[in-house]
Amino acid sequence: MRAFVVLFVSAVLLGQQRDPGADLAAARNAEQAGQFAAAEQIYVQLLSDRPDPELYQRLGLVRHMQNKFSSAAEAFRQALKLSPDLWGSRLFLGIDLYRMNQFEEADAQLSVANRLRPNETEILFWSGATKLARHETMAGIEILEKLLERDPANAEVLRMLAESYATLGTSLLDEVGNKYPTSAAGLVVQGKAFEFEGAYGPAKEAYQAALALTPNRPGVREAITRVDARLQSGGSSPQ
Repeated sequence: MRAFVVLFVSAVLLGQQRDPGADLAAARNAEQAGQFAAAEQIYVQLLSDRPDPELYQRLGLVRHMQNKFSSAAEAFRQALKLSPDLWGSRLFLGIDLYRMNQFEEADAQLSVANRLRPNETEILFWSGATKLARHETMAGIEILEKLLERDPANAEVLRMLAESYATLGTSLLDEVGNKYPTSAAGLVVQGKAFEFEGAYGPAKEAYQAALALTPNRPGVREAITRVDARLQSGGSSPQ
């Protein structure tokens, strides 16, 4: 397959007559083989003959896979000019803008992606990360906690949340926990603090106390399940 792709790209560069269907198949074969640069050349040639949103999206993806974030973003923009509802292009444009530290525009693109494809895991992850990068800490935490409810063992989400709670320090969450330590909100804050310190036993006790006060409080049962799993896998026990 590698030899076929190399010969095909050579034919493209030499300007030999092409079959668009075969060209597209060759590009997909190159992608599957991890030959993203070869696939990129083929997509560029195809687009010179026929601008197409799906082709621009494929071009953006193979550039993204090569960490060519700026040129990938340009391909996704072209795709969206032709077809504004391509949620995949919105998502990856948002990711590439995030990679280039253009957080405000990344946030806008990811918001549109979420409207087009509500609650998609990848969109939520990057939306949460972008909110945190914009210092919209509480908004980012809220999004990432939704993801954690779906996947309690997600190490990357746990890491980001841990760093976010550490960054908050003595701000809003500390204030709630200190001023209202026996309220459900205060107990949840205490549980989070214990959890992200790795003290899963005390975290479980705090969550259980919060649940006793407000049995329908969102996320608390999931938090108890999460820390239970940590305890069973060798986490710390109640002090």
